[in-house]
Amino acid sequence: MKSKKKNLPKATSKRTGKNVGKHPGKHPNKQQSEQSSEGIVTLLLKDHRAMKELMSDLKTPRYTNRQRFAVFGKLEKLVHSHMIAEETALLEKIKDNPKFEDEAVEGLEEHEIHRVVIASIHRVKDPDRRFVRMKSFCEILEHHLREEEEDLFPKFKKYTAKSTRRKIGKRFLKARINSSQSGEDLGALEPADENSASL
Repeated sequence: MKSKKKNLPKATSKRTGKNVGKHPGKHPNKQQSEQSSEGIVTLLLKDHRAMKELMSDLKTPRYTNRQRFAVFGKLEKLVHSHMIAEETALLEKIKDNPKFEDEAVEGLEEHEIHRVVIASIHRVKDPDRRFVRMKSFCEILEHHLREEEEDLFPKFKKYTAKSTRRKIGKRFLKARINSSQSGEDLGALEPADENSASL
């Protein structure tokens, strides 16, 4: 039996004021992805910022469990699409390069851990226990994002040309669009900021 959602307060982001529940989003089309001049590091960081914002919203004490679950649904969609795109466009391509092998292989393994933990969250029926496991997942994800930002991204920028990073960025964005789910339009799928530098 489906639960009624009538009169349920909408969960909104503390910083943007956007509804963080399910909503239809306008995705860039494939032609736009091919025209993108943003580098892979810029796009990955945009996804990271969106994940961090959702994780912050998830932990806010003013939300009910049902609102937190709506936020987590949004986070799950973003993480799912992000992992597929990052693996396809970047990690699988550089894992045999001695300069990036350690970071790439570790990233791929951590993605598998993320998938296992997310699946385990859906198996927990008790709302309070499910929320505890969601918070544990956020801690694992935060650690993963921090490692990429401190280790992989600086090294990749050091040893690759901007033109290469832009080419990989186009491949990443195309994969993000193809793997995104309904209502997932955050991070790299948001319009490019003309004033931001492409990395």
